[in-house]
Amino acid sequence: MEINNTYNTSFKGGFRFPNMPQEAKEKLPELIRKRKQIFDNFEKEGDVFYLVRDSWDKRVMRFIQEHKLKFEYYPQISTKSGLDTEEPEGLTKLLKKLKPKPVTTITQLRKAISTNIQASLVKSPEEENIKRIFDALRLDFENYKSSTSLNGCTVLTDIESGKRIHISPASKNGINYVLVEPKSLDLCVERYAIAEDGQILAEYKTPDGIRQFKKNFNDTLAKKW
Repeated sequence: MEINNTYNTSFKGGFRFPNMPQEAKEKLPELIRKRKQIFDNFEKEGDVFYLVRDSWDKRVMRFIQEHKLKFEYYPQISTKSGLDTEEPEGLTKLLKKLKPKPVTTITQLRKAISTNIQASLVKSPEEENIKRIFDALRLDFENYKSSTSLNGCTVLTDIESGKRIHISPASKNGINYVLVEPKSLDLCVERYAIAEDGQILAEYKTPDGIRQFKKNFNDTLAKKW
């Protein structure tokens, strides 16, 4: 059963970096591999305008902090604005038309991102529980866009890495069994039992543990898998 995207933040943003250092400029294309536009030397030599979509603003904020970058943030502009990197004058015209007042400090940026997240998330007890699970596993909640449900199991997919998170319904004791499945066969599958308060109760690694995990997971489902 397909579920609407209630688990992802869906907001947008454009970042202007005045006189961006070369080291940061070289790393920028790999920061987000998809759903971005880069306007190099925008209006001024050394300036970069970086457009992102969906939930990438938080990642860009961390990049700004890491490299101590000066920036201007324009939440009204994104890759959905119909702009072409080969025609930067289109972006210039849009900025002149909108006359937006940019965010220029990390404190303001953090507040703007938080406001966007709160506005775009449809809150429910189930979503709050999933957020606690992601926090426990130190996963970036905003990266997981698509979600499906099978026999009560929720599956979320990282839109960049392809990693899949399988979350069982809560057991009668309020425990979720979580399977973290990497896209690469070279990486190990991870299995956890997580309490309703977000505490990791167990990690299953041994053959006996893996068998027990599967039994516990299956016991929470509406049907066996």
